[in-house]
Amino acid sequence: MLNLTMKEAERYKVISEVEEGYLKVKEAAGILGLSQRQVYRIKARVEKEGMGGIIHKSKGKNAPRWLTEKIKDKIDHFYKTKYRGFNLIHLTEYSTDEEGIKVSRESVRQILLGKGSYVKKRRYPKHRRWREPSERVGGHGRRPGLPPGAAGRQHRPPALGLWGVPLQSRPRVPIARVSPL
Repeated sequence: MLNLTMKEAERYKVISEVEEGYLKVKEAAGILGLSQRQVYRIKARVEKEGMGGIIHKSKGKNAPRWLTEKIKDKIDHFYKTKYRGFNLIHLTEYSTDEEGIKVSRESVRQILLGKGSYVKKRRYPKHRRWREPSERVGGHGRRPGLPPGAAGRQHRPPALGLWGVPLQSRPRVPIARVSPL
């Protein structure tokens, strides 16, 4: 008994219609979204193997770089004992150099999250947090001449302007007046 996905069942139906002569290879290629060459290859495999020819040969197999449970348990054990307190990058480097287990940092993270040994820590950004202004003279703190707590923009003194009329014969301004703008 074969377990086919819906896509594989549809593919088998179209290929069997090609074998029976109801469809041409070109039409089947358009329906399946494959090239004519691929349809010929699948058709030949179905004629040879039957319905099992539709299923991809690597289906159900593990990838060549797949990590076994034994290796995952080793990494988890090293994280809890020998390399306790290491971050993920250091654990990855030491497992590669010292233990001979070649895995990526992301794989180590996924393994430890799966085993429950590592908990994802949420970091909040340190910037963009409001803080009380410091009390420095001439700095960002309270300005001289203002009451305490009035260091913000809303409590600035009124803007003043200097008004004067120079005389044509003298470069200095004999009369000047300061007034709000």
